[in-house]
Amino acid sequence: MSDYIDNDAESAQETARPVLDYPVVGLGASAGGIDALRKFFGALPERPGMAFIVVLHLSPDHRSHLADLLRKVVTLPLTEVEDDTPVAHDHVYVITPKHALTLEGGTIRVNPAGGSPRHPVDTLFHSLAKEQREKAVAVVLSGTGTDGTGGAIRIKEEGGAVFVQDPETAEYDGMPLAVIGAGVADRVLAPETMPQELLNFAAHPYVRAPTEATTLQEGEGSQLNMILTVLRTRARYDFHGYKTTTLLRRIRRRMGLRSLDTLGDYVEVLRNDPAEAEALVRDLLINVTAFFRNHEAWKELDNAVIEPLVRAAGGGEAMRVWVPACSTGEEAYSIAMLLLDRAEAMGKQIDLHVFATDAAAHVLTRARTGLFAASVAEEMPPERLARHFDKRDDYYQARKPLREAIVFAPQKLLHDPPFSRMDLVSCRNMLIYLEPEMQRKVIALLHFSLRENGYLFLGTAETPGEREDLFRTVSKKWRIYRRLGPTRHDIVEFPLAQPGYAPQTKPPAVPVAAHGALERARRALVERFAPPSVLIDGRFHVHYFHGETERFLDPPRGEPTRDLLSLAKRGLRVRLRAAVQRAMRDGGQVTADARVEGPEPVPVRIVVAPLHEEGGPRRLLVSFIEAGAAETPPDATAERLPEHELEDALRASRAELRETVEQLESSNQELQASNEEISSMNEELQSTNEELETSKEELQSLNEELNTVNQQLQNKLGELEEQTSDFANLLGSSNVATLFLDREKRIRFATPAVRELFEVKSSDVGRPVSDLAQKFEDPDFIQDADEVLRTLQLIEREVRTAEGRWFERRIQPYRAEERIDGTVVNFSDITERKRGEEEVAAARMFAEAIVDTVRHPLLVLDPDSWWCRQTMLSAGHSGFLAKRRSVAGSTSWAAACGTCLP
Repeated sequence: MSDYIDNDAESAQETARPVLDYPVVGLGASAGGIDALRKFFGALPERPGMAFIVVLHLSPDHRSHLADLLRKVVTLPLTEVEDDTPVAHDHVYVITPKHALTLEGGTIRVNPAGGSPRHPVDTLFHSLAKEQREKAVAVVLSGTGTDGTGGAIRIKEEGGAVFVQDPETAEYDGMPLAVIGAGVADRVLAPETMPQELLNFAAHPYVRAPTEATTLQEGEGSQLNMILTVLRTRARYDFHGYKTTTLLRRIRRRMGLRSLDTLGDYVEVLRNDPAEAEALVRDLLINVTAFFRNHEAWKELDNAVIEPLVRAAGGGEAMRVWVPACSTGEEAYSIAMLLLDRAEAMGKQIDLHVFATDAAAHVLTRARTGLFAASVAEEMPPERLARHFDKRDDYYQARKPLREAIVFAPQKLLHDPPFSRMDLVSCRNMLIYLEPEMQRKVIALLHFSLRENGYLFLGTAETPGEREDLFRTVSKKWRIYRRLGPTRHDIVEFPLAQPGYAPQTKPPAVPVAAHGALERARRALVERFAPPSVLIDGRFHVHYFHGETERFLDPPRGEPTRDLLSLAKRGLRVRLRAAVQRAMRDGGQVTADARVEGPEPVPVRIVVAPLHEEGGPRRLLVSFIEAGAAETPPDATAERLPEHELEDALRASRAELRETVEQLESSNQELQASNEEISSMNEELQSTNEELETSKEELQSLNEELNTVNQQLQNKLGELEEQTSDFANLLGSSNVATLFLDREKRIRFATPAVRELFEVKSSDVGRPVSDLAQKFEDPDFIQDADEVLRTLQLIEREVRTAEGRWFERRIQPYRAEERIDGTVVNFSDITERKRGEEEVAAARMFAEAIVDTVRHPLLVLDPDSWWCRQTMLSAGHSGFLAKRRSVAGSTSWAAACGTCLP
């Protein structure tokens, strides 16, 4: 049993067993689910050996006909649950309107919901996970929304199975896609093929005998190592430091889903199926997180850690926080919010850097987006939610300052180098899955990562264990610690686990030949001339042995110990305790003489020397020097010692005895107080665990839906990149001169055609447009740009270049997300139009000159007046008819007749 985790919590986790000894299947659906249920039960055999609970979203205002519809295809007894009902195998139970169903103690509890429950499928699945563990099965069928996703995640975490209807066969694919997107679907099948897969899973030893699932059978040790080796080579994950029970439980679960009986068969599947290796890795990487999980612990962290850190911040130094095993990032966002809120309350500006790392890259992708389901509103106060999040449809997204404070990066805590000089490290609920040896190494690594006096935040079932000399307790109840002493390079190994690492294997000792001659000489001198010694701390805990200490120290029977007083041989303990206490009290070296009792008593001189290490914990070096015959008289002479020496010895013994009694009484009082505190803490932890078991996974499970949203965002990003490329090619290939200016009239972008009007180069982006030489006459250009920014109205002018070309200059506002961020200037070539206008004007002037010259009346006819010419000619009227073609190509006739026109 590990010293690093709470024994009660670990025991409850490892020994909890299903309430019912047969599988219980929860079926959840909403829209279109009745047809899927009919297909499912139509393919179910008569005696499947399990119970079925059906939950649909039903209208609270109408009577449900679900039970009547299912009775036509269900061959098992069917009960419409209206009151608390004991569960029996080979039986079907159906929900009624206005209720939510839960499984408690083998009984279906009917909970009035006061209307249609928000998440009735999640409610059922959560209770199944708690009650049935590996004998719980979730079946998600056709429906809209995401109900059932959170409960399916909880069932999978507890070792159960999740079956999902193939979205291609579902009338409404919202619920199936949500579970698939969360990455927890073990089987995606059509409803009519699910029953056979369920029977295969229920018949597997993992479900029939769950106690044996966590036991390593004879000959399976090498096969387990082979599985871990395959994961390391194929999936690049090393799980050698994980507890064997955790590994076996997850591996046998996958074997049950694949209908495999032996570890050897599963090894072959892993070797030949990369997808199965990836699925096993996801099962072993237990991602459990939530915003402000266990609110009392976060309140204590805010008061005892966050407030002092922010108060002491200053001098331009960055505040650094590390959250290893961050999963989808809720804990990292929680810490960042606390720090930012404290800084705002104190009126301080802090340079915050939160490093959130995890071995699973797919969860980091979701964490970076900062998008969380709408249910996050239930996890924090409304004012904090409004301060740090924006509502985006059915989601909340962390605002940019909060997202920019956190850096998400892939890192395998057990194998990659750690961060350093951290003010706070939060590593919660990870140690409980590791072997004791690996726990010790992780604790040493976290000590290395913290700066001096930095803080460590662990889960409520975790402690530093025997590494308590590295930390001082800040909050024992909520597992908050403060680092002691300087960096201890001697206790940290880099990396923590090499390929092929086995927890029971110690690293080979460094050969003496690897050291230099000076080091060899120093060691030889120490071994030859230094007396047997031990290095202890103020609690008599031995940290190092030197020399042949077995002549003075003897390990007791039973459990091993490093307590110096327990190791000391008879005759040494009283003098040894007094000498150590005097050395700690006075701070100087203390010498005491004693005898090792036995057939041949051995006189010993005990030398206790404190080691003064600045900023570090107090250590003492205790040396044992065996006195020679010439130095100490034989035991027989003890009776002939002078009377005053005997009196002095008696007084010293009495003083030591009195001091020992006082210390014993003080220790008894401390132990009694500690025992009361531990009892109270255990009661609080038990009640807290009961509360958390029903709700701790809801938020985390809903966040799994972000996987689908993230994929959509990636697709949108790809489309945006394509559109950006198209836009750049369009502007580059067009002959339209376009100039983009910011509010200060600096160049943001210019198309190649602009070079005909300005002396502009690609390196001129960011320069004021007034610095560029213009190739056209436009003295009002800058003033018009200012006017457009002021009035937001389009301004058009015609400008002329030195070569005689004409352009229409249009200036209009540049709009970016409901704000004006500059101007857009377009230059359209109108040279041909201007020439045509000039020719038309010249022709008009010419015609007007003719009219002014001729003294007779004129009649001007358009091209549709051909009949006029014919009439005039046929009548034989005197006069003339002139035809004139305009520049535009139209034809008109001018006729003058002296006969018709006086």
